Amino acid sequence: MCSGSWGEPMMLVEREENLARLRECLAGRMAGRGQVVVVTGPPATGKTILMRTISKEIIESGMILHAATASAAEQDRPFGVLRQLFPGLFTGDWAAPPGQQRHDWQPVFDLLSDEAAGRPVVVTVDDAQHADLPSLEGLLYLVRRLGSLPVLLMLNESVGAFALPTRFRVELLRQPWVARMRLAPISSDGVASLLNAEIGSSAAADAAMLKAMTGGNPLLVSALIEDSAAGGQVIRPGEAFEHAVLTCVSAGGHETAEVARALAVLGTAASPVTVAGLVDLPIETVARVVRLLTEAGLVVDGRLRHPALCCAILQNVDLAHRASLHARAAQTLHDEGHDARSVASHVVPSNLERTPWMVSVLVRAAAGARVVGDYEFALRCVQCALNAVEGDRERAVLLADQLKVQWDINPKSARRLLSGVVAVAGHLGPADLGFLVRSLVWYGRMDEATEVLGRLGAALDWFDDQELAEVRSIRLWLRMWCPALLDRFGAEQLRRQRTATTGRPLTARPPTAEPLDPLGDLGTALRRAEDVLGSTTFGAVSLPALQNALLTMVYAGRADLAADWAERLIAKVGSAATRAAVLLNVRAEIALRVGDLPDAIGYARDALRRISPEGWGAGIGAPLAVLVCAHSLLGEVDAAAEWLAHEVPDYLYETTFGLMYLRARGVLQLAVGRPRAALRSFLQCGELAISWKLDLPGIVPWRTDAAQAYLELGEAGRVSQLVREHFEARGGGGRMRATGLRLMAAATEGRQSLTLLRESIELAEAVRDWVELVSGLIALGERLCEVGELDKASALVSRAKSVAEEHGLRPLSERLLDRVDVGQAPDEHIPEAAEALLRLSDAERRVANLAALGSTNREISRKLHITVSTVEQHLTRIFRKLNVRRRSELRRVLKTDTADIALASCH
Repeated sequence: MCSGSWGEPMMLVEREENLARLRECLAGRMAGRGQVVVVTGPPATGKTILMRTISKEIIESGMILHAATASAAEQDRPFGVLRQLFPGLFTGDWAAPPGQQRHDWQPVFDLLSDEAAGRPVVVTVDDAQHADLPSLEGLLYLVRRLGSLPVLLMLNESVGAFALPTRFRVELLRQPWVARMRLAPISSDGVASLLNAEIGSSAAADAAMLKAMTGGNPLLVSALIEDSAAGGQVIRPGEAFEHAVLTCVSAGGHETAEVARALAVLGTAASPVTVAGLVDLPIETVARVVRLLTEAGLVVDGRLRHPALCCAILQNVDLAHRASLHARAAQTLHDEGHDARSVASHVVPSNLERTPWMVSVLVRAAAGARVVGDYEFALRCVQCALNAVEGDRERAVLLADQLKVQWDINPKSARRLLSGVVAVAGHLGPADLGFLVRSLVWYGRMDEATEVLGRLGAALDWFDDQELAEVRSIRLWLRMWCPALLDRFGAEQLRRQRTATTGRPLTARPPTAEPLDPLGDLGTALRRAEDVLGSTTFGAVSLPALQNALLTMVYAGRADLAADWAERLIAKVGSAATRAAVLLNVRAEIALRVGDLPDAIGYARDALRRISPEGWGAGIGAPLAVLVCAHSLLGEVDAAAEWLAHEVPDYLYETTFGLMYLRARGVLQLAVGRPRAALRSFLQCGELAISWKLDLPGIVPWRTDAAQAYLELGEAGRVSQLVREHFEARGGGGRMRATGLRLMAAATEGRQSLTLLRESIELAEAVRDWVELVSGLIALGERLCEVGELDKASALVSRAKSVAEEHGLRPLSERLLDRVDVGQAPDEHIPEAAEALLRLSDAERRVANLAALGSTNREISRKLHITVSTVEQHLTRIFRKLNVRRRSELRRVLKTDTADIALASCH
């Protein structure tokens, strides 16, 4: 572990050659030769440790050592260093002016001569650049005479502003017995060896991080290792590192400290000109200090090399001084034409008085921060701008911006801002009013939302094309999420909007500016959804636009595409809790729709964790609905009931979230054996959907839900009509059709039901809906059992179990299998058949099964909707993989009791 001050032995890494040279100098002194060694280098590169180490060896070897350490604080005290070296020769009042006898250096020479006659003598002065001038004169007197005096003089000197005085240096280096030794930061290999020796880490990443943070400065490396050892071997700067940084900076004196503070404040915006303007120093002085800090390893390319250095330096600057530095930095960077974020990052923490440019810069910086997902910084910018703004309209817009950013971070905190924004709604444009309406609906403040919509409608005649597009976006959002409020928007507003846009086409805009209608033509909406998600920066798109784009894909039957996009978006959310929660909920809905029930539960629970229940408002109905449905379908009715018992606001039922919640309640009622209550929930859901013009299976498949309830009630006659209406409704894709076919089969007698189930299973497999696939396989197995075809039923049940096991649906399969009795039929495929099937792709397996049943190439082509040529190619590969020569052998290899052959035989 570290020893001494930040581990002196550690700081001697890569100093072996320097120690060897000093030992050679000692050996030369013992041979009767005098010598001067000047050890130089930037601050904290190990000069003092090197001197201490060699001094210890000198004492242990019996040599005479005269040692002194100079200090900037005592530089104005004459003879201060000589008093430390030779206290017997320099006595009296410390502050007394020197007399004539004190300039007679011969007594010093005589003392050293007498000592050197008996034993080797070494004189060391650490931090010699801080020595007082009389002491330097005395040392020069000795240096000139070392040719005849066998004494070793060792001086440590920091480079930079506080190096030895030029006259002293010039005369010193003229002497033939003077040698210089320069120390530099240690290499990456040295850092790695230190790290491994002290905390046992051989990770290249840890060593690279240490090097990146310290530049190889030995003092900083040692301190960071000490902090890491104390913090569980995690590379993290702490108290030791902070103290080491301040030691490095203060070693260069006042100017170095000032420049270092300026560099810390400016960060990546630092340049010699900017720093010079910030600290009122000549640019030449700044350049010299920057070179010194670069040699010390703290600076690279004119900037502090790591944010940890900036933090350590500013940690010890009082708040008032820091605010003043930031104010000067803001003004300087603005005058130099830097970007809004760079300037605003200094305006926010500063005490800068209001300037004509301040609010504009802060607003632009906030907008840019939201685009890249830095919502905390965006909020600080908006709040700072609010303190400086003067005009009523400008203040209203900033209040709306504050609401938007706070909503992204935490909607519960944003709730308290609503009344303030409502009060200034008359100064806001359609985009801000639209966000305000959505926020009011979220918290059930429908009367205020109606009032805001009234203001919006009253101003339609004044809007330009872009603003009218925003109005349409508001209407589309209301139609999707709060249709009841859309009615309050009124026919008059709609008529006026149509009048306002007649004969006045919208100006060209990027595709993402056009409102996306998930309830319109699904083909067009799907293309627009992909444009919205694929052609813009994540933070530049509103959350409703992202949500609508994903749900459009779901409603168009492309849940796979929606899932992929949702995963990408979730990975980009950063600190935006609201965006994360809403997108996670959409991802949960997607998982529920494709039958990934465990994933649906996981995503929904994660969504609820992102923001508090109070922050969810009406939106809480969506994740709760997913959880209730998923647990119910898995047969985990106790868990589903617990989620249904969560408190929800009354205004939930005025929104589409209420539809989802009502449907979930019915699913749970059906799962616990209350089909009559479930039917009431589903029919109520349908009535609302129809009245709100939201009657799409993709939103709430209430007809198939009601059909299932009728089946449970033994009223199969009602099922066919509901399923036909379900098929006629647009949207939902193959997934919804698969469910309808299975229910239709349950209400159908004879071989026709087998055909319907087979088609349902094929659709479910094609769209990868695992719940529907398991349900269909078991339903078909049940029908086959009824007609005595137990072998085929067993194969289908076995496959259903396999799919359920793979996708976490075992509870569902076990619950459904209670109704199926396949007797003693084997539960597993013959091993050879299973092995053979594993060698085939899905497409090859389907072709092989049909060929084994005796279908011709043309019949296989027609059944699988592929060309005859493709069938022939598949068969060629199948024969090769299974090592067969003719079709008759396929039936023997694949066996007749596989699930696929059983399924293919159900016509």
